Amino acid sequence: MDPVSEVRILAEYVSEHPEFTEAEALDALIRAGVGISVASDVYSFTQSAWARALVAPIGMNFSDEYIVANESGEILSRGKVSSQAHFIAATKLVADYYRTNGFLRLAASSSEYGAIEQMERAGKDPSKAKAAPQIRIIGEVTPEAVNRVLAQLNVSKPPDPDEVAKAFSEHSLEDTVDGGVKRRPWWRLW
Repeated sequence: MDPVSEVRILAEYVSEHPEFTEAEALDALIRAGVGISVASDVYSFTQSAWARALVAPIGMNFSDEYIVANESGEILSRGKVSSQAHFIAATKLVADYYRTNGFLRLAASSSEYGAIEQMERAGKDPSKAKAAPQIRIIGEVTPEAVNRVLAQLNVSKPPDPDEVAKAFSEHSLEDTVDGGVKRRPWWRLW
């Protein structure tokens, strides 16, 4: 199955089930024949692509790098978001789905959307910010894992570990957006 077909399966599912959960969307992908690890990529990169399309008018400067790490904070892979096949496929399908509630729900539950929302609440202008790489942790997400990943990045001024722990507690998996979608924790260096 090609990336456009895989993303379209997800897009159709979230459009037809606008009250979806991440687990339900992943299950739908798997039931359609998409492998477990590929389903996770389809979901994450579609979520990212659609969020970036939704907030594009704000002018936020998102990093083009993504990092995948395990729950110990060991970096497993990294690459360019703009070169990732599912991100490219999801970007191509934005026009077909952007008016659906599923599109909005998936985009609004993203780390990109959450980062902009937090900046705006703090009175900061997202258009003047530059985001750090997108970090995806496979397994249990903890402040310690995030700090280990951040310590491995070439960041001129890494965040204070206490600030990461605070962000983690403020934006835990229990956080929700309109409609009850659970938002993944996110970390961005501004």
